[in-house]
Amino acid sequence: MTLSFPFRLGCAYSFKYPRYNYRSLPTRLELRRVIVELLRDTQAEPLETSTLTDNPTLRRGRWLVMGYDLDREAQRSFYLDSMTEIALLSDDERAPFRHAEYVVLTSIGRAMYQSARLGDAMDFLVEQPPGILCKVLGTVE
Repeated sequence: MTLSFPFRLGCAYSFKYPRYNYRSLPTRLELRRVIVELLRDTQAEPLETSTLTDNPTLRRGRWLVMGYDLDREAQRSFYLDSMTEIALLSDDERAPFRHAEYVVLTSIGRAMYQSARLGDAMDFLVEQPPGILCKVLGTVE
């Protein structure tokens, strides 16, 4: 089966997705990072009736992308129709602290800079908006 979008199983992608993907709620997009494990064509393989009746206002589409959410560290599902700004992640974006000794975080805990050298991280912090400088003690591979 040839898909008309750039997803490949085992690859990691970032995209913007509604915080709450319901028709009755306003759309507020969040950045998500997911390793794709399964692509489901809901026309060829329909959802169970109980799934449809349990959440009748959920915005659905033909393609359901299932995989491991790198930020929430859990299995998640997303409808392609609700995704925007889809991009393939590099190895560094997929495992952001693998080679870092120091990380500069935003006030909400997102990494905006990483470096193996303390001086580089401090220089970045001086030149950029406020952030929090952290020492990376270890990473999970």
